[in-house]
Amino acid sequence: MNKKVLVIVATFLAVAMLATPVLAAPNANAWRSVPASLATNQQVSYEELTEACLAWGLSENPYPAPPTPTEVVDPPYVYVTGESAYYIFTQQIGDDVYEGVSCNVIEMVINLGTGDIDYHSEAIWYFGDWGKKNAKMAHGVVGVVDLDIYAWDPDTGTADYYTGVFNLEGFGRFNHRTLMMEVDTRVAPLPSGYCLTLGNRDKM
Repeated sequence: MNKKVLVIVATFLAVAMLATPVLAAPNANAWRSVPASLATNQQVSYEELTEACLAWGLSENPYPAPPTPTEVVDPPYVYVTGESAYYIFTQQIGDDVYEGVSCNVIEMVINLGTGDIDYHSEAIWYFGDWGKKNAKMAHGVVGVVDLDIYAWDPDTGTADYYTGVFNLEGFGRFNHRTLMMEVDTRVAPLPSGYCLTLGNRDKM
């Protein structure tokens, strides 16, 4: 290799090194995605939730009371509004796991002929130790859960499977976070997806 070629190669390497980008620290104003999944989900009645709160020394159940549901039958459909459901859950976001209570107000259209259900829930998930004195009801996520439930059996209360999406926006210490998950019980029993978080706001 002659001297002229060596000079050209050296010059190229010097320019390439100068052009190589330096990895910067995470931008506090940039959005990033963190894996998220529902780890456990146990349905309870409002009465069971109240008993748990009283057992932990609270004077009352601090979670929203259920509304009065209405039902309109127009065969083969049943239209339900104002139904409620409560769940004790653990939610994983990144490496962190949070306990909480999910409070849901539900609208449903039930096809009695097929057992298919169009399910829409206005949901509030409170993160904190459920029913305990240190429960943090000021922090969590709020949004919608939309499910398509197939071949529901009213006698057993079970369905062949369901699919759906969870779209929840953070409040309190979870502000500037969006929890987005999907579920298909033919693949996995609980939803998973990701949490969009602003900057380093990935911990409660």
